[in-house]
Amino acid sequence: MANNKLNAYSSRDSSSYFEYKFIEDASNRPLFFKRIGKSDVLGVGTDNRMIYLFGSDGLVQDGFPIEGFSKFYYGPINYGDNANYLICMKKDFKVYAYKF
Repeated sequence: MANNKLNAYSSRDSSSYFEYKFIEDASNRPLFFKRIGKSDVLGVGTDNRMIYLFGSDGLVQDGFPIEGFSKFYYGPINYGDNANYLICMKKDFKVYAYKF
């Protein structure tokens, strides 16, 4: 992350996977999450309390961005239902859980 731009590179040959330019300030570090039955994702929380989730193709995932603080969790919470959840807090200081 530099200058509100997210760049993802291959660890094998340093080739670029994708680049995404945020309209709003995004100074938080990207977070990596494992998903049940799908490829891993990359999450970024912006300074304006929006959460973005990117797939391996660099596209913003369906249902995102979502309002929430930059400290969030994405992944399974109940290993029996094979679902992924976004757990975050909003500016009303309530905890929200979204099922994906």
